[in-house]
Amino acid sequence: MVSEAGAAAAAAHQTQHAKSILDQISLVQVGKDEYVSATFPQRMGNMRPIAYGGCATAIAVNAAFQTIQPGFNVYSILGYFLGPALIDRPVRCHVHRVRDTRTFATRRVTVSQVFPDGRERNCLELTADFQATEKGEAMAYDPRLSGPYKPPSQTPTADEHLNRFVAEGKLSKKQAELLTSTFGLMASYFDQRLVPESHSSQKMLGFAKHEPTTQDHLHLTDKLSVEWMKAKAKMTTQAENISALAFNMDGGLSFLPLIHDDKFLDDAGDCSSLDFALRVFSPKVDLNEWHLKERKTIAGGHGRTYSEARLFDQNGKLVAIESQQGIMRPKKAKPTL
Repeated sequence: MVSEAGAAAAAAHQTQHAKSILDQISLVQVGKDEYVSATFPQRMGNMRPIAYGGCATAIAVNAAFQTIQPGFNVYSILGYFLGPALIDRPVRCHVHRVRDTRTFATRRVTVSQVFPDGRERNCLELTADFQATEKGEAMAYDPRLSGPYKPPSQTPTADEHLNRFVAEGKLSKKQAELLTSTFGLMASYFDQRLVPESHSSQKMLGFAKHEPTTQDHLHLTDKLSVEWMKAKAKMTTQAENISALAFNMDGGLSFLPLIHDDKFLDDAGDCSSLDFALRVFSPKVDLNEWHLKERKTIAGGHGRTYSEARLFDQNGKLVAIESQQGIMRPKKAKPTL
């Protein structure tokens, strides 16, 4: 439990809104292996007062890093969303030191929020595994990119892409404003370049779901959404880079199947993340540099979907993969009068 002194110290450092990804992942230590977010988690892709799941994940990853000694690199982050985080209060992180050996370290992080009546509700349970830097390697190989893509310098920004859709009459100004208010959080933290061949780019994240695409002939599980990204804030530590990575990789996977099936959020009922697995394949992640993200959906059924995002550096080397299972329920029929 967080002490009264710790809670007071956290409150003194807190502000409601984060201006950068570094603000969003920042922590105040309030006890041994106990941390409170310095800012409130924020909303994205949801009009209800519910925070984007990547906020809680990124904060938890940063908390885990605070208990790890130098020389260890994260390779696996597994998590289960236990309930939505609210945007009107900070999140708390309790880090459990599960394993510490010469080669491996494991941390389990419980993320919760406290209500005015003192009740505490868990939002996320996360396990992060670290490995000491290895000397030499027996094998080294990577998957290939799915296609040649233009570099970021030749790819339109998210704003340029959106403005073109409005100018061509594919979206109204009101739709563009709604898109910006719904998904603008990611663009405020990361520079994004939307690859023209991307399915979600041609559908404008589903807002232009009736527009044809160059992938219409493909099976649902073969369609790809692709974008370039890099952090806007200067990343200086691996704790910052991996926390920002966790924030970014969570984005859009829960409703990706809808976009790739020419639908949007209003075509389904409940649609949110249940669990995720983020695998990191590089001992040094640098989000100050451009990275390419490919996303595709793998399977769906029985009220769930399973999708994947792969992140490559500018040389085509695989940096990370996030797989995610989400809830997907049909839209409820309106009652007849």
